[in-house]
Amino acid sequence: MKATIGSLMGFVEAMGSGVLPVFQWTTLSVVRVLGQRAYGAEIRRALSAELGRDVAIGQVFACLARLEQAGLIEAVDDSEEDRASRRRRLFHLTSAGLEALERTAFTARAFANYRRDKELEA
Repeated sequence: MKATIGSLMGFVEAMGSGVLPVFQWTTLSVVRVLGQRAYGAEIRRALSAELGRDVAIGQVFACLARLEQAGLIEAVDDSEEDRASRRRRLFHLTSAGLEALERTAFTARAFANYRRDKELEA
């Protein structure tokens, strides 16, 4: 197996499907870390900090919609009655989202170990 895998995509194919793209994985990670503060604007701020670049709010909501459609997150309306601003949607991981997050992290670690081993062989 090691001799035929030369790239991340080849490695992912060999490991099987179900690995998330980087932006989706990072978004899921941020939602998990933020917990009860996981709403659009806060997710955007955390993603921008994590990725080291400005992330457009439209990109965030498009990604959240894809993750929700895939069943990896769920959204609920914030029910704080004392809020003067408009309602916001809070996001949280589903059990499938947690599994996808862990599967992608495992694959990334396995690929890093594979690359390290290849460099040591050289």
